[in-house]
Amino acid sequence: MYATKMVNQIYHLVPPNGNHTLCGLRVSRFSYAAKLPGNLQLVDQIPPSKIMCKHCERIKNQAE
Repeated sequence: MYATKMVNQIYHLVPPNGNHTLCGLRVSRFSYAAKLPGNLQLVDQIPPSKIMCKHCERIKNQAE
């Protein structure tokens, strides 16, 4: 899973059934359809034109 905010161009990686991103940010339980601009919300697919959080990417690469 992934998490993103509507107001920026970054997405985060979220472990299955996780409430936090790999880099430790808390994910809102509101759906992305609610369109709350300040909340980090779960999404099923990588949003187009967004880039992965550098901290999530580093942690993911360490785990591989």
